[in-house]
Amino acid sequence: MNTKISHYKLLEITENEMNLLKPKSTKELKMLMKEYNLTLEEATLFTFLLGKYIEKNRVSITDFESDRIKSGSKDYFKILKTLKSLVKKDIIIIDKRRGRSELLDPAIEIDEGIFSQIVLGEELFEGVDFNKAFSIIEAVNDLLEKRDDKKVSESKFFNDYKILLKKINKELSLYGIISKYTDIEQLMIFKSCIEKIKGYGTEECNRFFSSVYDSISDVAASMKKIYSNSLKSFRDKVLILNEDSPYRNRPDFDIVDKYFEKILEGKFKQSPKGFDPKFSELIKYKNIKNELFFDKEIKEHVDTICNASTGKKYNEITKELKKAGLPTGLVALLHGYPGTGKTATVFEIAKKTKRDVLQVDISNIKDMYVGESEKRLKQVFTEYRKGKEVLKNAPILLFNEADALIGKRIDIQHSVDQMYNNMQNILLEELEKFDGIFFATTNLVDNMDSAFNRRFLYKVEYKKPSKDIRKQIWNSKIKDISENTIDEISDYELTGGQIDNVVRKYMIDKILKQGIDQSHLVKLCNDEISFKQEKGLNIGFR
Repeated sequence: MNTKISHYKLLEITENEMNLLKPKSTKELKMLMKEYNLTLEEATLFTFLLGKYIEKNRVSITDFESDRIKSGSKDYFKILKTLKSLVKKDIIIIDKRRGRSELLDPAIEIDEGIFSQIVLGEELFEGVDFNKAFSIIEAVNDLLEKRDDKKVSESKFFNDYKILLKKINKELSLYGIISKYTDIEQLMIFKSCIEKIKGYGTEECNRFFSSVYDSISDVAASMKKIYSNSLKSFRDKVLILNEDSPYRNRPDFDIVDKYFEKILEGKFKQSPKGFDPKFSELIKYKNIKNELFFDKEIKEHVDTICNASTGKKYNEITKELKKAGLPTGLVALLHGYPGTGKTATVFEIAKKTKRDVLQVDISNIKDMYVGESEKRLKQVFTEYRKGKEVLKNAPILLFNEADALIGKRIDIQHSVDQMYNNMQNILLEELEKFDGIFFATTNLVDNMDSAFNRRFLYKVEYKKPSKDIRKQIWNSKIKDISENTIDEISDYELTGGQIDNVVRKYMIDKILKQGIDQSHLVKLCNDEISFKQEKGLNIGFR
């Protein structure tokens, strides 16, 4: 914009409603008309919309209703017609997501770029350093986010992108790579770089095309090009389809590492020591210090899984399963009474087999935005496969307290219900083809969806420990305890987790209070078990 338009002077015409019905030309309106190729009626209506937008941060045609301008009147339809022409010229956007009638009472958004130019005096892409790849990528990310949020129309989005493209330093590796391809392929390359920088890695083709295009036919046409391998950027292997995508009809795309590094003009590959998972917690087996005690039945199950996960045996087992055309994953479900050592068992197996653990907190991968939770769940498994490549031994993937993911399916009433079902589908498909060692723990196995039954090779039930095991646990926790006291407190049907609680309180009380002896343990056991009277059976824990 060569000459700055004063929005203060521009908005002076909004002080009189009659200016909307019978527009009068002003110097500022003429500048607006010239800058955006508008008629006097269009420029005047836009000015009134701008005033309402500044005042309320939202705008609707009903905001202009008065004694003269009534819904359904001749003047109302005249304004509505002018509004449609502003939409066609990409000056304003109709927000179709608010559920309001698009025909008679549309929800209106003013293009952010135009708003910034007029009100803030900022030029398009002001502050972008077109000599630096990171600055350009950030500018494209802003454009893509505005388009995804429907803050800019499709046609204006592509027009703005072309303006940005012309400004890029032609000497940059970035320009040399993207200039060979169509606009949409260039944007896919940018999107792949953005996802890698953010740590997500891949982007879903369907979602990306849907965020850019308004028309379903344009999305379908783009997907057809993906499936027919007719996009040059894929044939040149700049972009690739992610073969690990959970859904065949919803593939992910990614940029090849060497082109990513060329664009950013630097090496970004991680060394083994630099493996830094973002969607799970890496727990090194060397830092695990557990002492477990199991009843006979559960010990047999744990020993079997542990032996199958150990070095040469594990390699031999996976090799034979592959030859037989069977799934190679060692996938186990540890279920049963709370506090009985399900998670501790996984750590014990990790310690014995010298395998690190990638522990997933389900709540951390859930996101309020539609599609984001599913994407994060897929990234957990992508991250696990990366861990297998980087770490010395294939790690263990642990979904702790996985009730939310393996529970029975929900009747879809809200988008959140759809999200849970989508995540469950992803988990089912990932476990179907899983190649590695996977554990899930849950206290609510009765609520498990039946589709998971065959996905879990081992299903180990944890019950309350027997008295003999409880004695071993007590002896391991408190030294120099009398045999009589051990025998007495072992009568309480506590889980290992509850015993831990009692021991901690006992140690604290010994410091805080005078005259505490071992008999105090009996009182603490009573307190622990009386908090919530529970019925339990006997088997396993630490």
